Amino acid sequence: MSFKSNKYTFTVLFCLTLFYFIAIGLLESVSDSLLLFHVNRPVLSSLLWLITWLIPVGLIFRKSATSAFKEKPWNRVLLEKLSSMGLAVYLMTFVTILVFVGTIGQSEMDVWEAVGTYFRCTVTRVPLSIFVIGEHSELIDSLHILLPGGYLLGAGLLINLIAAHAFSFKFNPERFARIPGILITLVGLAILVMAIWFGIVQEEIPSAYVDSYKRVLIRLSIGVSISVTLLIGCWLLFKKNAGLVILHFGIILLLMSELITALYAKEGSMRIKENSATAYFDINREFELAFTDLTDSYQKEKSFVIPIELLRNTGEWQSSELLPFDFKVNRFLERSSIFPRRVRPPQRSLGLIQQYDLKDESTDPTNKIPAAEITFRDKSGNEFATMLFSLELYYRNYKQRLAVDHYYFDVMLRPKREYLYSSKSEEPFSIKLLDFRFDKYVGTNEAKNFSSLVKLVDPSKGIDRKILISMNNPLRYSGRTFYQSSFFQDETGTVLTVVENPGWMIPYICCMMVGIGMLYHFGNSVTNFARARK
Repeated sequence: MSFKSNKYTFTVLFCLTLFYFIAIGLLESVSDSLLLFHVNRPVLSSLLWLITWLIPVGLIFRKSATSAFKEKPWNRVLLEKLSSMGLAVYLMTFVTILVFVGTIGQSEMDVWEAVGTYFRCTVTRVPLSIFVIGEHSELIDSLHILLPGGYLLGAGLLINLIAAHAFSFKFNPERFARIPGILITLVGLAILVMAIWFGIVQEEIPSAYVDSYKRVLIRLSIGVSISVTLLIGCWLLFKKNAGLVILHFGIILLLMSELITALYAKEGSMRIKENSATAYFDINREFELAFTDLTDSYQKEKSFVIPIELLRNTGEWQSSELLPFDFKVNRFLERSSIFPRRVRPPQRSLGLIQQYDLKDESTDPTNKIPAAEITFRDKSGNEFATMLFSLELYYRNYKQRLAVDHYYFDVMLRPKREYLYSSKSEEPFSIKLLDFRFDKYVGTNEAKNFSSLVKLVDPSKGIDRKILISMNNPLRYSGRTFYQSSFFQDETGTVLTVVENPGWMIPYICCMMVGIGMLYHFGNSVTNFARARK
């Protein structure tokens, strides 16, 4: 088989790679030991599978690869293949498959779970049951295949773009243009870095202002100025390829933006009743078991949290030096509901477990209510309480108290809390709801507008300010944006969505880079075509 023919090379590679992913997934489905080996030792497992993939690839392309390496240096051949359009098509084919699978998989999970399962990962496990409509057998439920995840495909596309620039785009042979080209390009990159950094730190003064479209226009204008500056510099360096360089750089920056968002962005909700203040928001996709120390009423609130990963270790006693007791999780349910208890509660029951019991709702993909039944013992080994915790109880504002050895704790299973610290401050700032308004169209129950008049208090910065948050005018402060998203059913409180994303400015710049790069490249091509025809 010809190593030089991208048509057959990447067709064979695609089929062989797809076969390996499917085969590995099916083998994991029927072999628990193989699945555990991959989970416990992912690096070694991935290395072994890579070697088994390289062996047939080497056998298929051995002769043609040997002749190709004789004609050119090995690094030249490798760079040609990494920068080829065939590799880009190969990777984009897998991207298309992954988007298709992720769209189907979203029918059994929410958007964020689908993003984490299929896209924000190196390799994803795809259950075959998502392709079967209606009822299916237990065999289908147990089988899955593997596919490359978003991180792996994104890294491949990034390498392909960088290699294409290193291989295909040559510098302008006119030396007098290189120095000003480099200087102008560095100026554009400096403005780019400043715009991104300014987007992170600019909200040190709380603001919620009207005319949201003006904010978008300002950001796009910044992106245009950066793109035009880089285009001038790249034109001096690369001449006719300047548009492609800007376009590709915008795509690379967009891939990096998604990585920054995946690693550092946070999103949650803040529920505030009128005349109450809150200094944290709930990350609704992560949960924790929290113990709030009530022993000393004069001290500041002190909480100890146990991540939900530890609650999944059922049947084992767990301890911490920070807590005066040990605990054991008897039952843990990822998806659950509570109902009035019909049978006798366990011995030494305490709190709401005397009234409620748990129901497993694992067959309902829309249910995101974890729950646990936990037994506690003191440090001498005496069991003294068995309690029931559920996220549903937290939303009902039920509190349970635990007492041991003169210590008192409020205990709840709740969403993970992120406290609102501004830069270089040791005390979180708070938001107090002064007034909530829900305006309706006259004679109907349709929402016309709902808004929250809040007071932001940041003692470390000396800020005490009233701000009106409405549907199209969020509050921005300390790198976070507070959106008006919902409200309490009895209209006595508000629900704000809180977003913290250090890379929020990058997509605006990327859109302008890609647009201006395409406009210049295709405009230049059309102009050259018209001149040649004339």
